[in-house]
Amino acid sequence: MTPIKNEILYLCLEYRFVIFLILEGRMILSKNVVAGLAALAAVTGGACSSAKAEVILTDTLNSMGTCNTCGSGPYGTVTVTQANPGDNLVFTVTLGANDTFARSGVNDAFSFSFLAGETISGLPANFAVDPSPATVNNSPFGNFTYGIKFTSGTNSPTSTLTFELTDSGTLSASDFRLSTIPADNGSHTFDAAYFSADILYSPPDGSAIDPAVGATLAPVVAAVPEPSTWAMMVLGFAGVGFMAYRRRGREFHAA
Repeated sequence: MTPIKNEILYLCLEYRFVIFLILEGRMILSKNVVAGLAALAAVTGGACSSAKAEVILTDTLNSMGTCNTCGSGPYGTVTVTQANPGDNLVFTVTLGANDTFARSGVNDAFSFSFLAGETISGLPANFAVDPSPATVNNSPFGNFTYGIKFTSGTNSPTSTLTFELTDSGTLSASDFRLSTIPADNGSHTFDAAYFSADILYSPPDGSAIDPAVGATLAPVVAAVPEPSTWAMMVLGFAGVGFMAYRRRGREFHAA
């Protein structure tokens, strides 16, 4: 079981336990409230067993590789989401202000390394899957297993790319791999990255250069609970507060 699923299960168990504690104090609750809480506790088994959380992976295009005149990053972000285990991964690549994707030539417009055998779909106009990304040396970030080409260039400046990728499992940062050094790299600089983009960078002097940028830091994954899970947590906190209130009441009467 993944850590994300463990967290959701913990919340569900904690919530049902709080309901039990509240029912233990039923002597000072109305019969209607007791009946309602009992019904709620009965149905949480099914609700919790089906509780899901959207998984979100994020990374930053933090490296400009060997470009010494490209300023400091970040140069864009990569966000990958999965609504439920087994659903397609939804990629959103957003470049920095005034930067756009470069027309694909030597490099792919966007590259990454993921588990083999998956399928890219939903590409916008002017983008296409690279059928042989392993042969592309996205210098200085090397070779990746998936690549996307941009076929328009300055005729249709684009700074955002969205698409989907199949994934039969649950989104995990470990499914993304670092790029590999090309066999013919020779003495050239190599900077391993998880994602790479070929961009038209616009420095303050108004000129335009065409560097590749990369995400050299490992991506981070987080789970965003559904509204129903947040509701469980709120009710759980309410239950804890009620038990504390009841305990103080007992202490007051005892005094």
